[in-house]
Parts: sequence; C-alpha cells; structure tokens
Amino acid sequence: MKYGCLQRLQLCFRPVRQTSPTRRHIKTRCGDVTDYVFTPNTLTVKFHDGRPANVFKITKYTYTNDSVSIDWLNGDGKESVTVFAEFTGNTTTMAQQQNGDKPRRPFHRC
Repeated sequence: MKYGCLQRLQLCFRPVRQTSPTRRHIKTRCGDVTDYVFTPNTLTVKFHDGRPANVFKITKYTYTNDSVSIDWLNGDGKESVTVFAEFTGNTTTMAQQQNGDKPRRPFHRC
C-alpha cells in the first residue's frame, strides 16, 4: 500500500493519546552523532560519545505535505523548532533540516 506524504509523516511521528502510550508508540531514529527518541511529549537526544542524554519537552507537532516541525523547549525553557524532511523508503530515512548554524543531519530507523 502506498501512503501519501502526510500519512507517511504521521507514521513516522504519529503522536499517540496520552492515556496509553506504550513502548510500541515510541519512534527512535539513529544518526551519525546522536539518536532521537520521540514520544508524544518528549524528545530524548542520546549522544554517541557517552555524554548524558538530554530530554526536551515537545509542545507541538506540525505536519505539512513533506515535513514535520517539532516545537520543543530547551533546558533553559526557550522554545525551539526543528524541522524534519526528506522522508524516503517508506519513511525509513529522514533528515533534520539545517537551521542557522545547526547542520543538516540524516537519520534512519534504528
């Protein structure tokens, strides 16, 4: 079955009802420098160099035809937005888009 882009994004980042999140709802993406674990309300960034993981509060998911924007609060409570796009292979790969001095980072399903 072929999915439309928006449907594919929802499969990748589909927020679930808070009443019953389970391990099967958690989506993990692996990259060269970090791994990301998305839940309905948090983004956990796991570093490959042994640094402790960072956990950020997600405030909003915004879907478009070819991307998903995630609004989140950093450790100081400042709001940030990260955009993911370039979904390929039935959403097996994606890329965090460049934002200012932050580089583009490719990710794949773990």
